[in-house]
Amino acid sequence: MGAPFTQIVGNPPLFYTYAWKNWYDTLLAARKTYCQGNRPVTYYFDTAGSDSNNGTNPNTPFQSVSKAQDILNMSNGNIQLLFKRGCEFLASSGLALTKTFLKVADYGDPNAPKPMISAFTTIWASGSNNWKFVSGTTSSYSGLIPNIGYLRFNGTDAVRLNPIIYGFATPYTNANAYTWCKSGPHTIINLGSGVNANDYAFEFRPDVQSDGIGVTGDGCWVKNMRCDGWGCVADQQYQNYGISMTPLVNDTILVEACEAYYQGRHGISQHSIDNTSSGGIVTVVDCLNGMPNNTANAGVNLYNSFQSKGGHESIFHNCTVTHGSLPQSGVGLNDGSDSFYGHTNVGTANLAIVWGGRNLRASGRATTAAGTAYYAEFPLSVLRMLPRTELVSRLHEKVLEKGRDRETVILVLSCRSGGRSCQAQTLLADAGIVTESLDGGVLGWQEEKENETAH
Repeated sequence: MGAPFTQIVGNPPLFYTYAWKNWYDTLLAARKTYCQGNRPVTYYFDTAGSDSNNGTNPNTPFQSVSKAQDILNMSNGNIQLLFKRGCEFLASSGLALTKTFLKVADYGDPNAPKPMISAFTTIWASGSNNWKFVSGTTSSYSGLIPNIGYLRFNGTDAVRLNPIIYGFATPYTNANAYTWCKSGPHTIINLGSGVNANDYAFEFRPDVQSDGIGVTGDGCWVKNMRCDGWGCVADQQYQNYGISMTPLVNDTILVEACEAYYQGRHGISQHSIDNTSSGGIVTVVDCLNGMPNNTANAGVNLYNSFQSKGGHESIFHNCTVTHGSLPQSGVGLNDGSDSFYGHTNVGTANLAIVWGGRNLRASGRATTAAGTAYYAEFPLSVLRMLPRTELVSRLHEKVLEKGRDRETVILVLSCRSGGRSCQAQTLLADAGIVTESLDGGVLGWQEEKENETAH
């Protein structure tokens, strides 16, 4: 079992100091080290393999996610399951990591896409003629698809991550949209005037409840995996996610360099098992995450930290929101999603840190739980320590060079109370780099956040 941050690095210094950065780097390294390391037993998985193989080397891999779950269930922990890069593992249920020190990661060509565990288990190829033209319309097609949860184009990410709108009121006139008629059951799709749906490939996920990868066990490590379609059901608000983390007390989990798309209310989420659970420590590093399902406008967020009775710790380090919520009935892809979120009404965290968080969608925002003891949720996309005395000698650095392009990047300077950042702003302006200065510095920002919480 891991240890709370106070036993590893003690209480943090003021977070606008170099001492805080050193404190944080030490804690982050400790969290990684606890979960990382070699496992004595390895099993390999490849969609071209067979579940009748022994799975113990890349030449005789297993094939399915269900076989992987069987291996996990029979183990006593401390093993690793490696999935081949470039493979898409279709599954109606994801993986549940309940034993200790399990590792799920990748192997193979490092330039190939990350292995995907996908809930989109039914594929219609282009030219299949599964869609039947709806008489009296110019562009609507009907397809018999029982138990559909969601659909998307099949192919590269350029089309997969370009979602079709769900739930339009007039299916025969709305372009790039579809609706599901349960009484049929059938789906009506409209891709635009004169466009034949049979000219495109589609993939469908059933209406099932499961996480892509659910992690509970202490010391578990998930790295370089991708999960698509988990919890994403067009007309339901399921509490299932791409990667779900439910540790308790001081159980510690690491999720590193993973991706998740098309999912329930959250994408990569730390949350409670029930309304009595408490504690748990998660570290999420270098992940990409987007397209939560905002059915009924119930509210969604991509990176989530919650525990019913609080006492938990979470670090989200250099994580990126790639897309907003899925478009439904007038709710656009940019709408309705928070980036990083901790609940404000229940379950106060002992530690919640968002470092280097980036949101590639203009609508996203970060919110942090009231009463959190220590946090570094900051109004910057990349937090970087840069002493005023070193500015002139470091003008070549990329983080400053980006300040020359005001169309895509706004650099915000900060210091303790605002004086030194104003001086630095003048120095950078002389070098052609336009910046903003945080009014009142970090102390002013912190006071403003506390006043918002109080009201």
